Amino acid sequence: MERQVDFKDEIYCFRKVLTERAFAYTHDDDVANDLVQETFIKAFRFAGRLKTENNLRGWLFTILKNTFLNHYHREKNKGAISLEDNLDAINAEAPNGAENTDRAKFLLDDINKALNLIPAQSAYCFKKHFEGYKYEEIAQELGIPIGTVKTRIFVAREMLKKMLHMHRS
Repeated sequence: MERQVDFKDEIYCFRKVLTERAFAYTHDDDVANDLVQETFIKAFRFAGRLKTENNLRGWLFTILKNTFLNHYHREKNKGAISLEDNLDAINAEAPNGAENTDRAKFLLDDINKALNLIPAQSAYCFKKHFEGYKYEEIAQELGIPIGTVKTRIFVAREMLKKMLHMHRS
């Protein structure tokens, strides 16, 4: 128990420099503070992975950078993959917009139904990967090996292919 108190005190002494770096990344005080807070949460969560205390500062900065990059990629990919949001663009380009809208809605309904039929663990990993998360991020979040994440995504893809075969062109 004593070790946790020391660890807590040790990481909080880096708050100022971490906040300065976070602000350099985000250019927003609130977002920078949130980023530092998330860094501390991850540091506590994965404290057992820190090999030596000699490089605590570097470890915290690595967590900060990776957390920022993960958020950046998530936000960047957020709008690029939503079929529902892009239906208007599809309709504007197509000569028969109403027909395409109906087809896209049926396809989206079938995809959601199929996702609900596959094992929950595989569906979750597949959805996270589809949203732009990397294998490593999913593995870290779930606390499982990367190979397991890859297998679950593969299983989900294969099951979805079989269930959605009628939509192939």
